[in-house]
Amino acid sequence: MNITELEKQVLINIKNSEYQDGTSLNNSWVWSFSVTNSTKPLAGALGSCVKKGLAICDVEDGDEVCSLTQLGVDYLKSINENIW
Repeated sequence: MNITELEKQVLINIKNSEYQDGTSLNNSWVWSFSVTNSTKPLAGALGSCVKKGLAICDVEDGDEVCSLTQLGVDYLKSINENIW
């Protein structure tokens, strides 16, 4: 799978979000604004990650949240063993 640098940054931002609960990276929801920093390029990259099955998004209390899928977790592990 071809992953752009912006998509990679989004996945890392999900993993490193201050809203991450630390129990499990897949299906651990974080606020999308914390991942994209409200910038259009990162927001577009988040959309691409969803299309590629690396992340999922939903709405909670009127705000968008996102999470890594297992595929997203596996990708992060594949690029850097020390990411965990």
